[in-house]
Amino acid sequence: MHLHVLASVILVSGIPIAKGGGRDHVNQYLDMATNANATEAWELLSKAVRSLEKSKELTEAERHECVRRLADILRERGAKPEEILRLMGPDARKQVARQVLYRRYLESWMFETPVRLWVTLDCRKGQDPMVRMVRPLLNEN
Repeated sequence: MHLHVLASVILVSGIPIAKGGGRDHVNQYLDMATNANATEAWELLSKAVRSLEKSKELTEAERHECVRRLADILRERGAKPEEILRLMGPDARKQVARQVLYRRYLESWMFETPVRLWVTLDCRKGQDPMVRMVRPLLNEN
């Protein structure tokens, strides 16, 4: 048996993850989250967000692509506002904008940290807010 192969693998939730950081590491978390059940998926997405936050070797294009994939997964899973807030963490830096309409308002959350993400909520009178859009927040540069 090849022990050097086993030594280069870390087990997370019973699924192997390659050592190291960068885009491949984040993409592995995102790939596993797409196929995981709800509880495991949120844990894996949280790990992907933390890896993106800590990763220094990603180029801006690679980081944007990883955040785009994260936004796609959140959209596909039908994320709730509370879940997004929990995923981003208590120290998340965000700006909030509201557009007031008849019997409802649209609320936009623009997260700067841990990842640059734009979330739009549809808040109707007497109903729970619903996530309408999740996408990467573009850089000003």
